[in-house]
Amino acid sequence: MATEINLASQRLQVIVDGVLISSITYTNIDSINPIKEEVRVAGQWPMQSGTLMQAPTIGANSYRWLVEVVLRDRRREYIRLGGLTGDGATWANTQAGFEIAENAIYAAFP
Repeated sequence: MATEINLASQRLQVIVDGVLISSITYTNIDSINPIKEEVRVAGQWPMQSGTLMQAPTIGANSYRWLVEVVLRDRRREYIRLGGLTGDGATWANTQAGFEIAENAIYAAFP
């Protein structure tokens, strides 16, 4: 599933597999926020143990970064960072990727 970001002249567009799924007018954007979700390795959830059983070790966790676009009517749109094409190609799945996305969206405002 390929996700493309298009910073058009009056709106932010999200296109998935060639289909426009979201078109947000810049003037309707109230704020842009980072979301950092922890993604745990399968089978590595912590669990309580009895006195005779040692707790399993926790594997390395990774994080999924998203851009939360809050609209003036309080709706929220989410863009998962990393692997995007178009204007979002440089929006990596990192804090720096979020900052690039935020700056690019605000710079596209008329």
